Amino acid sequence: MFFAELVTLIIAITCLQKEKTQKVFLIYIIIDFSILVSDLCVRAITSIPDTFYSNFLLYTNASIAILELFSYYYFFYHLFTDVKTRRTILRLSLLFGFFSITYIIGSFSFLSERLRYFTFLFETIKFLFLIPFCLFYFRNILMSKRAEQIQNSPSFWLVCGIFLFAIFSIPGYLLSDHIRTNHSSFLRIFLTAFYFVPIIANFIFISKAFLLKRKFTSLEI
Repeated sequence: MFFAELVTLIIAITCLQKEKTQKVFLIYIIIDFSILVSDLCVRAITSIPDTFYSNFLLYTNASIAILELFSYYYFFYHLFTDVKTRRTILRLSLLFGFFSITYIIGSFSFLSERLRYFTFLFETIKFLFLIPFCLFYFRNILMSKRAEQIQNSPSFWLVCGIFLFAIFSIPGYLLSDHIRTNHSSFLRIFLTAFYFVPIIANFIFISKAFLLKRKFTSLEI
């Protein structure tokens, strides 16, 4: 995952175009990579208790979840031009913003005793908020006359990455505690399949979008 994000960051900087959406994605990649490095550094310090590291990981993951969703919503908002879809994006953004504030405040008080559970629930909500717009994109673009050339569009690769990331991550977050408690011997395999692989795949798709050197929000092929 470290090398996947590092390569994506290098490609994004090298292939960056004069488009705000690409700059938003670059900021997202930089912050995500920085947090990943900080997680690895904290983990490398053996004197730090496992409890502290676990909570630190939960908070950083939640921070990235907030950044991810609003970055993807920014992309979808500028990709779709119809007023109804844009209004829906804005409303869901406000709703997720409310969930974010509740999570941040609650993690220090009424949610603190079940922080892992509510963090995973928070992550699941993020992905559920993304899937409808991915399906809307596929319906309107892949079934059009331009479907056979859609692989040349950066938006196609970005939406595919977001969609696969969401589809695989949702069961990962919902079942993680159950696997950890009842089938701990399979936890490493489970996390690889439903956490690390979707993240790596998503960054590969983002890299592909940057390599095309076209506007992310353009539907032209």
